[in-house]
Amino acid sequence: MAKHHLIIGTLLLITFLLFESSILAQTCSITLSDGTSIDVSKLDTTNGYVSNDDKDPNYKFYFNICGGLKKPSDVCLVDGQAFQYSNDINLCYPISKPNTPTVTLLNPADEKAGVKVVHQPVSMDRTSRQLSLEISCDVNGPAAPSFKYMKEQINGGIIVYSFSGSTKSICPGVKPDPNNPTNDSDLPLGQYGIGGLIMTLALVALILYFIIGFAILKFKMQKTGTEVIPQFTFWKDLPFLFIDGIMLPVDLIKGCMGKKNYQEMA
Repeated sequence: MAKHHLIIGTLLLITFLLFESSILAQTCSITLSDGTSIDVSKLDTTNGYVSNDDKDPNYKFYFNICGGLKKPSDVCLVDGQAFQYSNDINLCYPISKPNTPTVTLLNPADEKAGVKVVHQPVSMDRTSRQLSLEISCDVNGPAAPSFKYMKEQINGGIIVYSFSGSTKSICPGVKPDPNNPTNDSDLPLGQYGIGGLIMTLALVALILYFIIGFAILKFKMQKTGTEVIPQFTFWKDLPFLFIDGIMLPVDLIKGCMGKKNYQEMA
């Protein structure tokens, strides 16, 4: 029974982390003066974006706007929001910490001009690198932007890589054209994301579970009081199950460390 509770607690912890990841995606937006918002995370694509390095043709830049990005090669050892990678000389440099966007307006005086997305720098080999994206509003532009390498500059000891692009998807009030769908490779993930989908399905399943369970216990089995709540004992113990899920990795780490210390003493 304790093992069963431990498994359920772990699943609850995983669900909570998925929920947190979906919330993180929603932070990649900016609210305008009229109360509407520009959601930049909808520009994220499954494979990210690729831009040539005009300064060094041996390298290409691989990046996503808000969400994470798969590393272009196993030679990329450090996680990043973007990567400067050369297939020819097999070198890779991370640019910015993943999922750390700060979204501002390109021009505060003109909220329709576009947005600027900047991620926190990441360090490798005693060098800090940072990703900066300027995305302009173009009502006649594509649904997904094509980025162009702008410049590389040093700001406060940090190498900042800047890119620019334009799209209609961030223009306030502009809705997608149903007669002109994007290609599968350009289809945005959106702020909803996989975590949001899982949370929605889980919530619907939970509601149906309580409704159907209540109906069966109340009207078919003629239960009363707390007995009409499906698995009342389980839900009463839920806080303890959640704690068990959190303590599982902690206990595993303590066990590994204790074993290591014992071996060193031996």
